[in-house]
Amino acid sequence: MLPTTVADGSAIDVLEAARLADQGGLHSVWTIDRLVFPMLEAVTTLAAVASITSHVKLGTNVLIEPCREPALLASQLASVDAFSGGRVILGVGVGNRAEDFTATGRDFHTRGQRMESDIDLLRRVWAGESVVERFGSTGLPPANGTIPIIFGGTSERAMERAARIGDGYACVPRGLARHVAEFAKFRALWTKHNRSGKPFLVANGYYCVDDSVERARDRIADYTQHYYGSRQRASGGVAGEAEWDLAGPPEVIAEAASRYLALGPDVLVLLPASADRFQIETLVGPIAEQVRQIQVRS
Repeated sequence: MLPTTVADGSAIDVLEAARLADQGGLHSVWTIDRLVFPMLEAVTTLAAVASITSHVKLGTNVLIEPCREPALLASQLASVDAFSGGRVILGVGVGNRAEDFTATGRDFHTRGQRMESDIDLLRRVWAGESVVERFGSTGLPPANGTIPIIFGGTSERAMERAARIGDGYACVPRGLARHVAEFAKFRALWTKHNRSGKPFLVANGYYCVDDSVERARDRIADYTQHYYGSRQRASGGVAGEAEWDLAGPPEVIAEAASRYLALGPDVLVLLPASADRFQIETLVGPIAEQVRQIQVRS
């Protein structure tokens, strides 16, 4: 995850993190989304990152889609996809902060229903269909004809929606046990809806490199205080040690990361507590190398 929401980050830090990830062989870089919060905007950031990278996928994890006008969003995403050579992955969610919807003049209470129709419109735009009578297509098509769409969210309705109309699912960063349960539930829903192929699964976890596990977890807690306004998670639960298991020295993070990867996700996204260059350098260096060694031994 690019450091767009950390207290000590800047646009330069975000671009440098993306460059290091690209050169270091990571799978992807991602942006998170809020509107009423002092942070870099998600889609614009990916456009900037597309211009300085060549290999990494560019994803939103997740974009609060119902806050946005869907035809314009479809064109924006297709444009970023074109500039990047087909590297965009769209992760969407309904959001849970009413102020983001108030700021855009969109109804908070119908956001889930509206998102389903929006997703249909996005795909119609990307397919070149006309969405305005007597006029042609809106924008240019994505580089590969479409853009994969994954869904976040923990409610029964959100997971069912993801399995029914999505291309995959992103789990919340709440520890390994939560991933085990939610991936199993989502795979069952995928089968229930007779979906073919394999869903794209995203694991998420906060990470912080530090010689002290306790100090690393404190830095993650400081970040959640900054981002959520409380050291408690937005869900109301207090994060425990089992949830912040990607914290400490590189070998501790590598061992924990390997446990997540053993669950079979397509990617494990690590969310930084700081924009400190040391964090991303350690991730693409010692941590990535130790994960590869663990996988070889396994």
